[in-house]
Amino acid sequence: MGWWYQNKPPGMTVRQFIEKEYPSLEILDFAMVNFREVYMACRSPKSNEHDRVFAAVFLIQFCPKSFHNFGYKSMDETVGPYQHNCPEHILKLLSPIEPTCEGDEWALAWRRQCWERIEKMNARPSIRKGTIIAFDRDPLSKPLRYLRIYRHSGIHAQVPDSAAGRIRRACI
Repeated sequence: MGWWYQNKPPGMTVRQFIEKEYPSLEILDFAMVNFREVYMACRSPKSNEHDRVFAAVFLIQFCPKSFHNFGYKSMDETVGPYQHNCPEHILKLLSPIEPTCEGDEWALAWRRQCWERIEKMNARPSIRKGTIIAFDRDPLSKPLRYLRIYRHSGIHAQVPDSAAGRIRRACI
């Protein structure tokens, strides 16, 4: 339910740390997203369902100035985590769910939300260096060549401002 803070030795990866803390889990695949979320396809050898592959979600936090420098909160898909950034390669490894046990509905809803996010991300147009975008308003009615595209919060681009002779940043 809560967070655990422990000392993670220097040089030990997050995956190695989780494998040390949860030796009964067999981690089939592992992905860290935004240095805040860890998604894993796992199998528990000690469970009655030996072939069932389920998703584990860990929220993580790094605290480099503290002795207890690594915090985590562990969940599995049956509790319906709020985080839906699970990569496609993890979702493809998971066993099918038939809603027979308690929590299976939560797991199905979580997987559906993850797949919806992936489909939404795949439907977005890709913007690459050299892409020309035409704006419908004056004075930007003619196509502009982007000098640099970068992502921080949203998509930002640097465009030449020919009227002022400088570079302007635009948020798309």
